[in-house]
Amino acid sequence: MKKTAGLVVIGLLLVWGCGAGIPEDEALISVIEQNLQMSRDENAQGFLETVHKEAPGYNTLRQGLEQMFEAYDFSYELKEADVLEKSKDQARVHFVQVTKKISGPEFQDNQIEGIHTLKQVKGDWKIFNTEVTDVTFLKDSNE
Repeated sequence: MKKTAGLVVIGLLLVWGCGAGIPEDEALISVIEQNLQMSRDENAQGFLETVHKEAPGYNTLRQGLEQMFEAYDFSYELKEADVLEKSKDQARVHFVQVTKKISGPEFQDNQIEGIHTLKQVKGDWKIFNTEVTDVTFLKDSNE
């Protein structure tokens, strides 16, 4: 009996050990929510803190954000966020986001669907890449 109990404990430790470092879905989705909140707050530095420093275009992102925040006010809504796959180093999250102009120059309100790829950096998850898979232009503000 002791031998069987010992094997069960060892088996459980192996299963838990193999899963160590795999993020909870909520931890990944919270990075996307924080990224969107920094956009709402027009906080370029906070936005950049959610993005991986080795992400394509990272070095030019700040200037683009500052110009956008100066010219526009937007409302953002994260309608969906679902983890597609995850490992201890990388994750892919499907999302649907609605962006509507509050003020600023010409802009077409839209709903985008895509996949964020997140990578872990020193224990923190960061958005590394965003692939937009679909864009729907909204005809009026009630969509």
